[in-house]
Amino acid sequence: MLLHFGVHCNIKFIKTKERSHVVRGNVVKDGPGHWRLTIGDITSMANFVRGVSCTVEYKQSALDLIHLYTQEHIAKHHKYVSGVHAEKIVNIEDIGVRDIYNLTAEE
Repeated sequence: MLLHFGVHCNIKFIKTKERSHVVRGNVVKDGPGHWRLTIGDITSMANFVRGVSCTVEYKQSALDLIHLYTQEHIAKHHKYVSGVHAEKIVNIEDIGVRDIYNLTAEE
């Protein structure tokens, strides 16, 4: 529910080959894939780093760098586009009659 935080993103499962590798002396088996979160606009990036923190040090360092980047560039971005967000439609298909749930986030 990242949309609640003002983060427009895409979450996709990426299939990979299963393989094993050694981590700290233990054999670890990778699963059939991983999830990838893609954030495509600078405002969403800024909202993400404001609402999320990481306990893993190198991941938090990456978030801190993203925060610095967004602070430097967001003012320039808003000069051209403010409050506009577009999504690309990749597929439309008939799914028949089904229940529909409203996932709109409150302000």
